Amino acid sequence: MRKRVLTAWSGVKSDVFNAHYMFMFIFLFFTGLCLSFQIYWEFWFFDGLLASPLLFAGAIMVRILVAMSTLASGYFIRKIGDLKTVCLALFLYAVSFLALSFAQIAWLVVLIDTFQAVANGISYCAFTVLFCKASSTENSSIILGLQETVYSVAYEAGGTLTGLLFHMLGTKLAFLIYSMSSAVLLITLPLYIRLSKYGHRYQKLAQDTDKE
Repeated sequence: MRKRVLTAWSGVKSDVFNAHYMFMFIFLFFTGLCLSFQIYWEFWFFDGLLASPLLFAGAIMVRILVAMSTLASGYFIRKIGDLKTVCLALFLYAVSFLALSFAQIAWLVVLIDTFQAVANGISYCAFTVLFCKASSTENSSIILGLQETVYSVAYEAGGTLTGLLFHMLGTKLAFLIYSMSSAVLLITLPLYIRLSKYGHRYQKLAQDTDKE
C-alpha cells in the first residue's frame, strides 16, 4: 500500500510539476485573485457609490450567472479548447476591471459584474479540464485537490491584496492594475499557445495508463 501511494505521488510530481503546468498554476492563481473582488469587496464598493437595496439585490442575483456560465463553459471548451477559454476569461477580466476603474454609477457596476461572473465560471471549468489532462484517473483526485488549494489560497490572498491596493492607491488605480495585469497575461497566453509545444500540440492523456 505504501509503495503504491509513493508511486502515485511520484506520478503526480512528474506530470504536474513541470514547466507547462507550473505556468498554468500562475494563471489559475491570478484568476483566484480576480475572484476576490466579487467575494470580499464588491458590496463595499457598492456602498461607497450609495447603491440602493434593490441594486444590492441585483448584485446578488448576478451570482446566478456563475452557475449558468459554468454550464456554458463546456461549449467554449469544446469549440476553442481549454487554454483559449482561459484567454477569453482574461479578456473579460481585463475589460471589466478597466470599466470598473471609471464606473461612478452603481447600476453600471452590476452590469460590469456580469462579465466578471462569466469569466469566473468559464475559467474555473477550463482549468479543471486542463488539470484533468495532467495524469491518469487514479491521480486525478490529487491533481484536482492541488488545483482547489491553489485557487483557494489565491482568492484569500486576493482579498487582502485588493484591500491594501484600495487603501494605498485608491479604487481607480487598483482596478487599473488588475486590468493591466489581465491584459499582460492575455497577451502572454496566446503567445505561449502559439509557440509552445505544450500549448499548441497538447493532447489529452489516456485515462487507463496506471499499472497495478
